Amino acid sequence: MDGQTYTVTSIGKGAVKNCKKLTSLTIPESVVKIEKGAVTGCGKLGKITVNGNTLKTVQKGAFKGVKAGAKVTVYAKDQKTFDKVVSMLKKGGLKNAKFKFKKKN
Repeated sequence: MDGQTYTVTSIGKGAVKNCKKLTSLTIPESVVKIEKGAVTGCGKLGKITVNGNTLKTVQKGAFKGVKAGAKVTVYAKDQKTFDKVVSMLKKGGLKNAKFKFKKKN
């Protein structure tokens, strides 16, 4: 916008809604919060990449209507951070996803 660069820190309600053809999503390091209803009705979304070191909040129902068995790669500094992010994502609606840990400081 107007030649400016903006950093995304939060994914709000309805940000990614009913994107029927969306198959993958990357959540950058700058995102610290994913709100309820942020990613909904994306039935073909099967690959999600999350930079978990800075993610602080994933609200309940943040991911609704995402492909069952979606593959979620979480970049984290250690196993403890990975486990915390996975717990938040499951509470956010990714209960049936398959999670993979990748180390990133």
